[in-house]
Amino acid sequence: MQIEDQIYGSFELQPLFRDLIQTRLFQRLKGIHQGGAIIIADPSITLTRYEHSIGVMLLIKKLGGSLEEQVAGLLHDLSHTAFSHLVDYVLDYENEDYHEQIFAIYLSDPEIVEILNRYGLDYRQFLDLEQFSVLDYPMPSLCADRIDYTLRDLYHLKKISKEDMDWFVDGLIVQEGRIFVKSRRHANWFRIQFTYLNDSYFNGKESQQASQFMSKTVRHYYESGLISKADFGLNDLQFIEKIEGLSGQAIRSMYNQWLRNGKDKIDLKFKSRKVLPDVI
Repeated sequence: MQIEDQIYGSFELQPLFRDLIQTRLFQRLKGIHQGGAIIIADPSITLTRYEHSIGVMLLIKKLGGSLEEQVAGLLHDLSHTAFSHLVDYVLDYENEDYHEQIFAIYLSDPEIVEILNRYGLDYRQFLDLEQFSVLDYPMPSLCADRIDYTLRDLYHLKKISKEDMDWFVDGLIVQEGRIFVKSRRHANWFRIQFTYLNDSYFNGKESQQASQFMSKTVRHYYESGLISKADFGLNDLQFIEKIEGLSGQAIRSMYNQWLRNGKDKIDLKFKSRKVLPDVI
């Protein structure tokens, strides 16, 4: 399977990765938007967990990570629910980790288990993602997940160029299972980009308003028993169709009406993040 990634270039994937990508659960990620509820406010933001998950796997491969860590990178977002972190706001998960708490359920899906077994792997090897330190490492240090979504989101938003990304990725190095950068310049550049992404995009007013609207709307239907936890396993479009069926209105009309009524006071608690890349 040949794959062309906008950040890392062209790769020939082994059959293991091809088969995992073609599973029902992984294909579902094509409908889970990376930016969550912001697509209600700006439908042009179309980046999904599908592209990001493949990107994390490719970055780990590019950095010399093991096959097992590449698999972990590919599957790490498998359990993300509709609108990414929306369920965290509805169910009051302050650490935004609902998808992590249900990860084992998704990873033990029979189709995933069968493919892993076919290639000599056990799904239980991947239950603890924290063991894969290139994929996942505590802030403020770097990890492949953090690097990919930062570069990919900012490139999609046209805030950085392909040349910027190539320069930064060339400045990465792995030692003792951790990602470092080769210069202070690389560290400062990424710190600035990540801060902008977190403060102006994830925690920006437009994103917060859309998340506030969606969380209040969904909480109403959830507490009324008209939406269940199982519905969070739908993709974003299916979830929108569920809400529109319950409300009898188009989601964009509901959102615009909510804004016109002045209901834009933000009372959600959004997770604040900072990075400080380690220099080798």
